Amino acid sequence: MNPEHRDKLIRYAGIILFALIFTAVYVTSKKTEGMSAAELYRLWSDGFVIPGILICGYGVLTMVYGTGALDGPIYGVTSAFKALIPGGRLKTEKYSEYVERKRNSRHVEYVHYLIVGGAMIAMSLLFMFLFNQNV
Repeated sequence: MNPEHRDKLIRYAGIILFALIFTAVYVTSKKTEGMSAAELYRLWSDGFVIPGILICGYGVLTMVYGTGALDGPIYGVTSAFKALIPGGRLKTEKYSEYVERKRNSRHVEYVHYLIVGGAMIAMSLLFMFLFNQNV
């Protein structure tokens, strides 16, 4: 198998595994004895939407980071922490140097987070539709 395809497969499998474990833990933590079908659909909808929103949110945050929109706040916080360390200000680089270094080294992949998170939210919408049909 091509190493690039294998890396993508491992990325997707890891995110899907995280999402399914999160969903399973959420669903099994609730008492399902005596629940109607509509309540079970609602429970499964909630179980899928929570990791879906978390994964999509992380994907969007990664996308924003990849554009460089967070360079200013990250530089500010880093400079503030370096100012607290004795002699730390001597090693501080200028903002323009920081931005240039980050621009040259930035390669962020985020599409797999959006795809898996979107699929989880779609599953949640399916269960919500089934819930609304049985109410």
